[in-house]
Amino acid sequence: ESTPLLSRRELKRMPPASLTKLMTAAVAREELKISDIITFSQTAKEVDPTQSSAKAGESFLRDDALKFALIGSANDAAYALAQAVEKKYRAAAISAVFTDLMNKKATQLHMADSHFQNSIGLDDPDHFMSAADVARLLEYISQAHHSILEISRTVEATVYSVDRRSHAIMNTNDLLKEFPAILASKTGFTSTAQGTLAMLYPVKPNRTALIVIMGSRDRISDGRKLIRWLENSF
Repeated sequence: ESTPLLSRRELKRMPPASLTKLMTAAVAREELKISDIITFSQTAKEVDPTQSSAKAGESFLRDDALKFALIGSANDAAYALAQAVEKKYRAAAISAVFTDLMNKKATQLHMADSHFQNSIGLDDPDHFMSAADVARLLEYISQAHHSILEISRTVEATVYSVDRRSHAIMNTNDLLKEFPAILASKTGFTSTAQGTLAMLYPVKPNRTALIVIMGSRDRISDGRKLIRWLENSF
């Protein structure tokens, strides 16, 4: 069980922006096989604003689609993953199958101050998480889905579509170059949410800190201050 080292308004329900994609990734990994093919539909490509370089109709293996969603925070990739799961359940594209699975997972993990309305992190009055819940989710992912952590902290990657077209992805978190010890990372931003950031950072001896920042005007600067504070205090 984690012990808070520093907290402020950690139970306040906030728009999480793309921190949502941590839950999207966890559900996608639990519902889809590694060999499953994810196709980016025209609908996925119409989701604004953050897009990957994948074209409508292009297909990728599950973990390559996850790389788009986690490293580059691509909304089309998060949408395509949700669509792939809904297809598995033979659900209509407009169904709420995927968000139901997200909300069931949140209940399972005792994330009492979270509710999901989409797989992307788009602003919606009924789409929220608390910083404490983001930390709880990150803790679960670190135990159950180590590969999600590995993907999330990758600074840059090249992924290939099923028909071998290459796509370069850059991580949205500039702190990864500055602090290579970061074990996991996810950024987010919408005009309502402002800057959001979740990270895992190792502190000695053999302990890991969970950092969650929401509603920030400068998430990178705030993240840097917290990492420096951790390095100086522990």
